[in-house]
Amino acid sequence: MADAALRPDGAQLATTQTIALAQVSNRREHDLLGEADVPAGAYWGIAELDALLLRIEAMTAPSRAKPPTPPRT
Repeated sequence: MADAALRPDGAQLATTQTIALAQVSNRREHDLLGEADVPAGAYWGIAELDALLLRIEAMTAPSRAKPPTPPRT
């Protein structure tokens, strides 16, 4: 990193690097549930990955066997 800029105190400033996307196998995405690596070639994102990992299809809604109580008049 000889071309990196130096501050007056000699500390090196942050630099950016570019890499070829072909070298990347995953991309890091984040949402309200956290971060996850999604395959770089995927057309879907972290929301779909969350659905796969959380097994939402196995969850059930509360039973509605008991009818609601009618309002008093």
